[in-house]
Amino acid sequence: MAFITKYAVTDGRLQLGAEELLWTMPFGTNWQKVRIAFRCVAFDTGIQGNLTDSTLAVGVCQGLVGFQNPATVDWLGVVAGSRVGTLWNRTAGPPIYFTPPDNGAITHTKQGAVTTRVSQTGASTATLMADTRFLPGMHFLDVTKGSPNYAVQYYTSSNASTANRSAFITSMETETSPGGVTALNSTTAVPYAGSGLFSALSIFWSKSVPCLEIADVVLIRFS
Repeated sequence: MAFITKYAVTDGRLQLGAEELLWTMPFGTNWQKVRIAFRCVAFDTGIQGNLTDSTLAVGVCQGLVGFQNPATVDWLGVVAGSRVGTLWNRTAGPPIYFTPPDNGAITHTKQGAVTTRVSQTGASTATLMADTRFLPGMHFLDVTKGSPNYAVQYYTSSNASTANRSAFITSMETETSPGGVTALNSTTAVPYAGSGLFSALSIFWSKSVPCLEIADVVLIRFS
């Protein structure tokens, strides 16, 4: 059963420009499986072409010390575009969208200034919608606690498709095989040796141009 514990749905959009959204989980560390669900679009101007050195990171962290902070205590999630010098390829569409390097979002952990990439295979193509004439794309991150391994799975909109709010709300509450999104990889087992005191969600975008516009953010506790 899904418990929607934090819900921000608005006709406006939060803009992240080399910034990070951090939310404290109202239940603290008392969870077994959570989903971070949001809709977003990169504000494409049509002139920048492919993106260089761009990073999208979505995860859970200890306290309000997130991915971009060099003093991160503990962070676990997925990162798209983490390698310097790599390109997010722009597809002209319509709709316009970006495809990150490695085609997907790769599971990472971060403690202090050290980010560790977790090897995974079979990644499907991730897409970041970038056409403001269309609806935002959906993104879901599922994190399940383990002993010691955590399980991480990330979903994005299928085939650069968009979703209205009604479709988003229906899909986000479906724990297994949510509709309208594609699992980017099989559930990744993360060999994790930290404290596990994850009490906040984190969404980070490294670019000011284009900024990342977030339409809706929902935190769901499945267990």
